Amino acid sequence: MAARKRKRSRSRRISLKCGALLLALVAAYAAAGVWFVHHPRAWIADFRERNPALAAFLCWIGNPVGDITDALAWTGHDAVYEYDM
Repeated sequence: MAARKRKRSRSRRISLKCGALLLALVAAYAAAGVWFVHHPRAWIADFRERNPALAAFLCWIGNPVGDITDALAWTGHDAVYEYDM
């Protein structure tokens, strides 16, 4: 006898899709935040004058995520160069 497939309830499918969408949005905001905080300080200050709320949010999420990605060497911004003298 063949095994019966279990049907997932509609509410479970909806909650899984909403959770996946929320995770994708958080990942997109984190990526935008990392991109934002790796710009020069003058550029960030100019952007902060034009849109302070968005700049504050991007710095709030971008700084901790940027620290993690830099520590794991995912971005290349943590590279150390030795110069011959």
